[in-house]
Amino acid sequence: MGRVSQVIRIGAAVAALGGIVSPSGRLAAQSVNDTTPEPVLSGASAEAVTAVRRLYDREEYGAAVAAADTAMRHGAGSTELQSWRLAALAAHPVGTASPIRTARRMAWMHVRSPWAWMGLAMTTAAVPDSAAVTKEAATKLVALLPNDPTAIAMAARALREGGQLAEAQSVLGNGGGAARTSAPVLVEVASTLAAQASHDPAHATALTDSAIRVYAAARAQDSMSFPASYRAGMLLLQKGDTVGAYPLLRHAASLSESVPAHAAFWRAGLSLTGADAAAAKTAVQDDMARLQQQHPGDADVQAAVAAQKR
Repeated sequence: MGRVSQVIRIGAAVAALGGIVSPSGRLAAQSVNDTTPEPVLSGASAEAVTAVRRLYDREEYGAAVAAADTAMRHGAGSTELQSWRLAALAAHPVGTASPIRTARRMAWMHVRSPWAWMGLAMTTAAVPDSAAVTKEAATKLVALLPNDPTAIAMAARALREGGQLAEAQSVLGNGGGAARTSAPVLVEVASTLAAQASHDPAHATALTDSAIRVYAAARAQDSMSFPASYRAGMLLLQKGDTVGAYPLLRHAASLSESVPAHAAFWRAGLSLTGADAAAAKTAVQDDMARLQQQHPGDADVQAAVAAQKR
C-alpha cells in the first residue's frame, strides 16, 4: 500500500502538525524566455480580481464569469482577471465557445504571467488528451510563484481535476514556507486525498477520514473557507454522518449562493431526526424561500427546490 499509505501520512501530518511531508520527486522550475514584467494592476482591475476570485472560491462560477465580463466592459482588464474568468468558464461553460483557445493565446502572449498559465491549466484540466498541456501549465505557474498559496492550490487543483493525482501531490508537497499550512493549500491536500479515495476502494475509508481531518485543519486556518466546510460536509454526508455534515453544510450555504451547496444543506437538514429535526427543517425552509426570492426564475434554484419536495 506504498503510495496510499504515503498519501494518508501526508494528510495526517498536515492535520496534526500543520506541515506536509514532501513526496519523492520535485517539480523542476521551467525557464521562460520573455522578461516582460507583469503589469501592476489598476485599482479597478485589482478590485475586480478580488471580487471574481471570491466568487470562484465559493463555487459561484456563473456569477464569477458575469462579474468578470461586467468589469472588463468597464475597462478593468488584466491578464489575471481574464484568467480567473477562464477558470470559472471552464467550471461553468457559457455558450459553445471553448475557453482553451483564449487561454492558449494568453499564455503565448504573456509567458511571464503566472495567471496566464493558471488559465491554461484550468481550462485544459478535464479535457481528454490534454494531460501534458495541463501539467506544463501547472508547472510553470508554480515556477513563477513558488511560495504563493493560491498558485500552489490552483496548480494542484488543475492536476487533480485532470486525474493526475501523483503530480498534484508533488506540487502540494513541494510548496514553500507558510504556503504549506495555508487554507487554500490544505483544502487541496484534502481534496486530493478525497479524489484518491474514489480511485482506491480498498483504502477509501482511511483516505476519506484523512481528508476530513485536513479540511478541519483548513477551517482552523480560515473559518470562512467555503470549500473547507462544503467539501468536508459532503464527505460526511456520503459517509452517512448527517449530524456531522449538517452544521458544515449550513455554514457553507451561509457563505455562498452556490445552488449545489444549498441543495446539500437542505438534504442534510431534512434528513435529521431527533431533537434538532424541527429547527433544521425550519432553517431549510427559510433558506429555500430566501434563495427563490433572491433568484426569481433561476432554473437551477427551481430544480433544486423541486428535488427536495419530491
